[in-house]
Amino acid sequence: MRSKKSERDVLRWRLTRQRRHFQFGRAILVGWLAGLLAVVFQLSLHKAESVRIFFFQLLNAWSFGWIFIISICVSIGGLSSWMTQRFAPEASGSGIPHVKGVLLRLRTLKWRKILPVKYFGGVLAIGTGFSLGREGPTVQMGAVAGKIIAQWLRVPRRLHGQLIAAGAGAGLAAAFNAPLAGFIFVIEELRREFSPLTYGTALISAVLADFVT
Repeated sequence: MRSKKSERDVLRWRLTRQRRHFQFGRAILVGWLAGLLAVVFQLSLHKAESVRIFFFQLLNAWSFGWIFIISICVSIGGLSSWMTQRFAPEASGSGIPHVKGVLLRLRTLKWRKILPVKYFGGVLAIGTGFSLGREGPTVQMGAVAGKIIAQWLRVPRRLHGQLIAAGAGAGLAAAFNAPLAGFIFVIEELRREFSPLTYGTALISAVLADFVT
């Protein structure tokens, strides 16, 4: 009986260790994808800002150029708002409350709609000069990266939350160039789960996303 029990314990330990290794490998992919999305988003914002400054300087040279400036800002802001409400209301705001709702299993993460709306809506609104930050959108897109990897690799549903949380932390790490902040964000705000697997996935994703950025 003792030998059988010890064999079961060894087998259980090996399975746990194997599961951790698989999840850590997935966390690498999540961090890489979240960092890549953050880089593309930041480059797009820089480009949009350059275009905005160019056109605003051009319009300011006219006597009534300020009328065109206000009209353009209102039109682009309205377009961004309409696109969000029409296709992905979950992408409104910073997106962080939605990610929390997903991890609490109160909301769903429809990444095929959220990702393009969050990206283009953010570029339009922030690029036009609206008082919005890029951190919230990057966090939500990082969570989307976790969902994409989970579905792509057919990860068991019970492990989706860890990858989504790790992706959100990776997005924060990429936005602020602060992997430790992304790691703590996952532990304090998203998961609040004290387990080596949660620690490991969050830290690996955050560090790799910061490296990619």
